[in-house]
Amino acid sequence: MTAAQVTRALGAVSSSALDLIRGVASMAVVVGHAISFFLPELKFFPPNGPYIQNIAVALFFIVSGYLIAHQIESYLHKRRSFGDFFLNRFARIYSGYVPALLFILAVDLSAKAWGLPYGHDGALTLKTFAGNLLMLQDWPVTFDLVSGVTSFGSGRPLWTLAIEWWIYLFVGWLVFRREALLAGRPGDWLLVLAFAIVPVFNLVNGRGNALFLYWLVGAAGYLFVSRLSRFQLAGPYLLGCLLVAAAAIYRLSLVGWEAYEAVFVILMALAFVLLMAGLRMLDGEGEEKRGTGFVHFFAGASFTLYMIHYSIQETLVRLGQAYGQPRYVMLALAIALPVLLALLIAPWTEMRYRSLAKRLESRSTRRKPV
Repeated sequence: MTAAQVTRALGAVSSSALDLIRGVASMAVVVGHAISFFLPELKFFPPNGPYIQNIAVALFFIVSGYLIAHQIESYLHKRRSFGDFFLNRFARIYSGYVPALLFILAVDLSAKAWGLPYGHDGALTLKTFAGNLLMLQDWPVTFDLVSGVTSFGSGRPLWTLAIEWWIYLFVGWLVFRREALLAGRPGDWLLVLAFAIVPVFNLVNGRGNALFLYWLVGAAGYLFVSRLSRFQLAGPYLLGCLLVAAAAIYRLSLVGWEAYEAVFVILMALAFVLLMAGLRMLDGEGEEKRGTGFVHFFAGASFTLYMIHYSIQETLVRLGQAYGQPRYVMLALAIALPVLLALLIAPWTEMRYRSLAKRLESRSTRRKPV
């Protein structure tokens, strides 16, 4: 592919669809946890139904693989380095992650100060905070430094971020440093082996059952879709998407609605790839366009929403128990309040990651020897 073709591999229609998928998935996590907290009698969990939040987490990894494959290919054609890729990913993750950790800390300390029941004292420590900053939560290899480091405080969904982060480092290093690896440079091999620990552990196992495998399916899907000619009909791909999605739902029913079941998630990933293939046929010939409107804005806050919603919902549960508020009122608050706060916080944090990445890249360039 030429550099121009790589740039156009995600057109306006595809980008808008990805924004919508990210937004819907983040809301599925919020609503799924809210139902679990406030309406458990619905029994909307296995074997009666799926945890929709788990479906959303698997979908996040599929979409991530698709988007990161696009970014890496774009960087390769622009002859950019692993350092450039790392700084971009660092800005993308940590611009939202550090404020979210501080938000969780403030919420948890407030809950304790109000005398509300609190069940995460073991995770509300300086060691756990530092471990989360270094993405060492739930590290699969046990040694004293990371022993007991789990998701910080009430931020229980933060375990997925560590998996995602180490996937970025591992895949990025493999691709951008492939010539050094093929040359057998010891330092490069030591780093790739260190970066591989978390992804390999999550390839066929791990929490979430093979999340790296699902990420790889998404990445392979991008390579397939980006190489399709646009001069095809979208209908066959979209019909295929519907048929595979139906097969995925049927498979989910057969396995007791276990959302992390590998065959189900791979079928869901294939349905996603076929959807993106169909949408590629609908993309214009212009270069990639950033989305506009509320869907794009909401998708831009979805990372923050994912990180902070659980802490807010747990606090609302305790407040409801302490003051006897109606559960349906608390359920509505548990859905609306995280969304509102995320939309208020994200414009000042994760939505500014591009400017942060540019500043970091500029400083890195100035430090390079002439």
